[in-house]
Amino acid sequence: MELSSHIKPYSLCLPPVILQITYLSSGHWLFYKQHQEFTPFLSSLSLSCTLSPTTDTLSWQAIIVYGHQSFRRSVFLNCCFYYFAGHAGPNWKSLCQPAILPATIDYFPSKEELSDPTKYQFSHYEVTLDAMDRTYYKSHSELLREMVTQRLIQDFQIVPQFLLMSQSTNYGEMERKTAQIKAQRGPMALPENMSILKRPQSYGLAQPKMPPPNYTSGSMQCTLSMGHRIHSLSYNPTSDAIEVVQYVARFAQNVSTNIVPYKYLLWCPAKKCYTKVVQKFSKYSEEYMWNRVDNLICGDQDKKLTEGTRFRRIMFRIIPDQFTDIVSEQEYVKKFQGLLDYLSKKLLKEPAVERDIKIVTTSDPQPVEGNNSKRPRWRRADPFKYFTIKLNKGSEHYQWIEWVMDAVFDTQKTYKIMLHWLVANAVKVEAQVNLLQRRCSQFGLRLVGFPQDSISANVYLHPFIAPIIMPVRNKDNASVLERALVEQFGFIDDDNVMMDAKELDGFGDYTFPVSKFRRIRKFSLFPTKQVVHNTGTVFVRVIRDEKGWGIFILHENRRYICGDNALLRKARDAISAFQDYFSSVVGNSVLNF
Repeated sequence: MELSSHIKPYSLCLPPVILQITYLSSGHWLFYKQHQEFTPFLSSLSLSCTLSPTTDTLSWQAIIVYGHQSFRRSVFLNCCFYYFAGHAGPNWKSLCQPAILPATIDYFPSKEELSDPTKYQFSHYEVTLDAMDRTYYKSHSELLREMVTQRLIQDFQIVPQFLLMSQSTNYGEMERKTAQIKAQRGPMALPENMSILKRPQSYGLAQPKMPPPNYTSGSMQCTLSMGHRIHSLSYNPTSDAIEVVQYVARFAQNVSTNIVPYKYLLWCPAKKCYTKVVQKFSKYSEEYMWNRVDNLICGDQDKKLTEGTRFRRIMFRIIPDQFTDIVSEQEYVKKFQGLLDYLSKKLLKEPAVERDIKIVTTSDPQPVEGNNSKRPRWRRADPFKYFTIKLNKGSEHYQWIEWVMDAVFDTQKTYKIMLHWLVANAVKVEAQVNLLQRRCSQFGLRLVGFPQDSISANVYLHPFIAPIIMPVRNKDNASVLERALVEQFGFIDDDNVMMDAKELDGFGDYTFPVSKFRRIRKFSLFPTKQVVHNTGTVFVRVIRDEKGWGIFILHENRRYICGDNALLRKARDAISAFQDYFSSVVGNSVLNF
């Protein structure tokens, strides 16, 4: 895929510099910079490469193609050679799909920087193993390896021992001097935060020094770094606990200057035109719930994975059959009950599955449309049920996966089944997916995979895929179009999905139904209706504001289509039919939004 054929930025800048090329009468080419741009391998005014092993240069090495030329040659010349011969210069594919980071890092702050309270914040917590025989880990080293693995997944890198040993020499000299002072002047009370096992839980002003590697019997330690975040994991056999020490650089805060919105035009094949897309780039990652994740890994009985844990997910929906009488509806219910019976006995091994899932049919009393106060109480509770499955067998290391299912099975709506996992390998997860697909096929249920966009509050979740956004600034027209989706175009109710009002850029005249405390980020979410086409190829999010105006956001189900030309034609036909009807109701002008 050529990046230039799909992205049309407002201002085109070719990294690392913008060049102006002139052909002279003498037969030579003249190259010179038009203006200076940010280049990770250039010094302020020189064109020579900087080879200092810092986190800035190491993270950019994957995007430079060196070819047969030396790394110390001018990046300026390399870029010129790239544009004419294609052998050197930026690797555009690596910019779109970056390579995996190395497992180790050779840059680590000095002990003076870590001890400076103006540069680093400090905190710690302990993961206690009160009853090791009741957990699923054979040893503490196995648990510690899993904790390290989770940090490597989140872009941490292991700090080699030789870097820590260079600091431990000075650390040992300090301890010996302290012992001599104690012997001469008597016992002296040290601050509590100087003890590695008695650090306070909250951030403190007096920072302790990074402890040296401990090689005593039964002890284990590993240090990981992300540049601005450092974790030290150590097991102490005396307290039978794993201690996690965290250092966070004080400058690593996502203030307004570190969050950059980027607007560009992206080609939308369904509309056959460019669409405005907005992405927000943050310099630093959001705070991760490491305390919660480590306790989940350790064997916490409450294994419910929340969004802050950045778990992996595979999502499916069961598309209901198109029935016209009660008999065919009851047959559809029996198919689903057969799936529940298998899951409860063979897979989940919990008889409460069938009892926890509520089945709703057309013969049951329905809530009054438009009156939210009269909806059944089960609508206000958690819409999902969670079940944890152990995946490891025999001597394999502990692995588990979470099955998440809709708490209500409605014959008039789609039914969601999701697989969440943190501690599981790809082979085990694939086996669970194949099992679910085989059983749904056996019972005659239509199981369709869906992407993350179908439940995300972010409209522009995928940076290279543009949804179709069609605003309607008229209450009556929005109501007509919303009813037509279900009554005329074969869409099925997919229940409510949360939407973030801050992600709707360019709709300042809309009044979204958020809380009056809208200045707080977590109150900017509000529920919106979503419908899925009966073919499973398209899903539409319908947003209505307090004035009754509407916004229709159309997505192709790219995970289900996945190169199938027949499914792609079905998706394009469904979108085209609704666009034509939309134009007849509203007009052609808003289709070019």
